[in-house]
Amino acid sequence: MAAACRERIAHYTYSRSAAGLEGACQSVMRARGVPRVIACCGGMVIVSGLERMTFEVLRVIRERGGVVHCVVNNWENHRIVPLAERIGASWSTGFYTFGFSRRTLNPIRHAQSLWEIVRTSAGLLRDALRFRPTHVLVPEYTAILRNAPALALLRLSGVRIVFRIGNAPERGQVYDLLWRRVLPPLVTTFVPNSRFSYGRLQETGVPARKITLIRNALSRRVVRDQTDEDVVRLAASRPTVLTVGQIAPFKGTHLAVEAALGLIAEGHDIQAIIAGALPIWPADLVTYVQDLQERIAVAGAGDRIHFVGGRENVPAIMRASFVLAAPILQEETFGNVVLEARSVGLPVVTFARGGLGELVTHRQTGYICPTADLAGLSEGLHYFLTQPGERDRASANSLAAATGPDNECTPTEFERRWWALFERAS
Repeated sequence: MAAACRERIAHYTYSRSAAGLEGACQSVMRARGVPRVIACCGGMVIVSGLERMTFEVLRVIRERGGVVHCVVNNWENHRIVPLAERIGASWSTGFYTFGFSRRTLNPIRHAQSLWEIVRTSAGLLRDALRFRPTHVLVPEYTAILRNAPALALLRLSGVRIVFRIGNAPERGQVYDLLWRRVLPPLVTTFVPNSRFSYGRLQETGVPARKITLIRNALSRRVVRDQTDEDVVRLAASRPTVLTVGQIAPFKGTHLAVEAALGLIAEGHDIQAIIAGALPIWPADLVTYVQDLQERIAVAGAGDRIHFVGGRENVPAIMRASFVLAAPILQEETFGNVVLEARSVGLPVVTFARGGLGELVTHRQTGYICPTADLAGLSEGLHYFLTQPGERDRASANSLAAATGPDNECTPTEFERRWWALFERAS
């Protein structure tokens, strides 16, 4: 507890206070001809791909002279506020308390959701009156629903609402209705990051004139020397099957563990490293990890399969690894971890789910498994483990693809397109 308190309070320093004051002063200045963007970040709690890329967009705006104000939640924002302060943005808290569910008949829950919309919208309008935005950036559809009345009024007043699509539309009649009828009137521009998510928007009925494709690029990581050196050394100690990202069933973490156990049982001299924050809530994810750890212990593989927690120096860990296993079961909108692996020459074994196949060329830069299950993942891992020459060739091809002229996922292109989107309407 004491260590956690010291870690928490370490974020509150004089220099950070000064940076926050500077950002607040800039937020109330009435500079003309530059974008003034309010970002609705109240649904953000952890820092994963969606959060990183949203703040990459905001960083571009700040570095080009724009002004940014972030609205975060008022109950767990200590991971998100540093992201805002790092780019020189001001921030305030909003009401993002109750979750939305279409599967409940409880009138109290519906009343809570309605009250949530009223409070959150009122807060956004209050911030808008003070900040005078030219744009509002939203990273998820629930943020649009929570702020629907405010966004409608802001659109009428000429503010442009930009919806960055971090997660493509889910499938089902309710979601199709939501994306076809409810969201388009509230949004000026939908910005998908992959051809897959672009196609899903069109399938649901979002007008093509409202869609602008801007693919992701590598996010900037502020990493000190020797960061995560222990994990880098571990990854280099024997051929490593690496898995990076959120630990959850829809990310296929259990498949990565089971595949590693199978390879070890077959006599392969490999190990697995799972790099991702160990969940402390909700209870089902905590139980999920505990079950995996028990499965590893029962198999006697505690020294070969390692949960190393969230790590910052992911590129260095990737360089020391043999292959990346990305057995993602959901329709992944983009796959930032696959892009990062390609940039350092780490071959990827993954499923043809969502936009993942746009970043991997089968048997050239990685392996797209024939089935999205344990058998398919094991086949892909066997392909590289039994043919080291193919692994080396895929590594070289990955590096070539990352630096090739056809690569649309470069920081330069990312910054150019996002700035053009905000600048032309300022």
